[in-house]
Amino acid sequence: MLKIIKGILISFALLMGTAALALADFADVQAAAKRGDYPAAIAELAKLSEQGDRRSQFMLALVYRVGKWTEQDYAKAAKYLRLAAGKGQMNAQYVLADQYRFGQGVEQNAVMAHAWAAVAASQGSKAGGAIRASVEKNMTPAQIAEARKKALELRAGYRWPTIVADQGLSDYIVSCGQLKFEIEEAESFATAVKTEDDLKNINRMKAASSWSSIALLYPDLRKALGKIDRRRRVLGELWEYKKCS
Repeated sequence: MLKIIKGILISFALLMGTAALALADFADVQAAAKRGDYPAAIAELAKLSEQGDRRSQFMLALVYRVGKWTEQDYAKAAKYLRLAAGKGQMNAQYVLADQYRFGQGVEQNAVMAHAWAAVAASQGSKAGGAIRASVEKNMTPAQIAEARKKALELRAGYRWPTIVADQGLSDYIVSCGQLKFEIEEAESFATAVKTEDDLKNINRMKAASSWSSIALLYPDLRKALGKIDRRRRVLGELWEYKKCS
């Protein structure tokens, strides 16, 4: 427990430090914090959070959880943790799990604590793994099974919209037919493009429009092939997730 608290405090220090706030989006937050105008800093974070920025949502959650710039408020912390965790913010996921574990700002719920901890652990969070192991000791087999099912639902809820968007697919709800076409195009690209000259002359080939956009965005052969390889893996996972055949 002490390690988890220490991790949260370190995260807070890093997020509120100059290095983290140096990003352009956080310039107003940084300026307000430096002059000691914490209400203004919180207001700026809230504005960014409302725009859907998961970093701001997690930072704001820590503000309320730790009580650094305002009074401690676990309920408000939980609100912003849910938003950030739902967008795949790993640290928000394990901190939210911890709040479910102890009933801080939410109703105490071992299943939700285990599920969010498992989701965080799946992204490499050691704290998430520790919370899951601790909570599991006092759970029934039925509760553990329910938590594992919930974890899969939670992970799918943020993973596919984020990853598919990153891969340049136009819509999260893609058909199996479209998926098959995208997979075949990615495989054809990997087969056709072997050298720097292939990449430069891609428009002369009988190539899909997506090939040209990849060549434009990734003129370096290694990066282009890396992008295609990631795309193939993601499409394959999505194919399995949607149970296409």
